[in-house]
Amino acid sequence: MSTRVKSAYEASSAKITIYPYENASNGTSGVMLIANSGGVARVLVPRADLLAAVAAECDAIVIPRETLPEVKADGRVEGVSGAPTYRFSVAGHKGYGEPGDAERCRAVARAHLALAEYLAARPPIDEAQVENVYDIVQDSLHMAGITMDQVDHGVRMDIARCLVGRGVRVDVTS
Repeated sequence: MSTRVKSAYEASSAKITIYPYENASNGTSGVMLIANSGGVARVLVPRADLLAAVAAECDAIVIPRETLPEVKADGRVEGVSGAPTYRFSVAGHKGYGEPGDAERCRAVARAHLALAEYLAARPPIDEAQVENVYDIVQDSLHMAGITMDQVDHGVRMDIARCLVGRGVRVDVTS
């Protein structure tokens, strides 16, 4: 199997052909890129490097199929509508699926992936840590000669929340 990618320029006949490559005799494997633009250039790149480049340059999330958790079919049952329904489990979750549910499952997966990306970029704030950092902020302002009436409580809390959001932690031992 191979994929051909045409040039974005209409007048150009340039194209790149991409196909998996494996040479069992010397253990070489990866993805072969063949560029045809007047001449021919071949480049063998490690699959992981190509996927990382696509992810970085196209602002894409690339998930190799082999990294997906295994789906275990637990049997077939009669659905409410009379259509066959399948029980399955994946990564500890159990569920049911009917023929045609693939796109619904992909939509749910995209929603979960969007949430994962959001949480990775904006981890939930540990309010106990905010309180601990708040105490340090108050002490620091006091040591700097700034009185509490000069800096409103909400501003001090915002400073503490921002610091915790940036990774500042206070280890409070009794």
